[in-house]
Amino acid sequence: MNINIEIGSPNCNKRAQTKIKHFLIEKFGEYSFIYQIEFKCIHQKSGENKVSLLIRTKKGRSNYAHSIHKDIYQATVEATKKLRVPIEKYKEKHYQKPQNTGV
Repeated sequence: MNINIEIGSPNCNKRAQTKIKHFLIEKFGEYSFIYQIEFKCIHQKSGENKVSLLIRTKKGRSNYAHSIHKDIYQATVEATKKLRVPIEKYKEKHYQKPQNTGV
């Protein structure tokens, strides 16, 4: 899985980027069908950070979520929560074996 991290926030250092990368691996690393995650954080004038996550899968369409929060890490947590349901539905649709009806 390839993870691209782009942060346009003045208060984000290399340690925070590493923490975010490990968090994304923890949340999405179990899914072998995800081949790329694009993480983008933009610091807004209001002092908040807008975090955008784009997940590209091997089949089908990409999934996108964003969140706005003062804390970059908290915004990342909120965005990943928004992606959980679409990712599980994708997994179910493309990778689950059909149920045997027992006939």
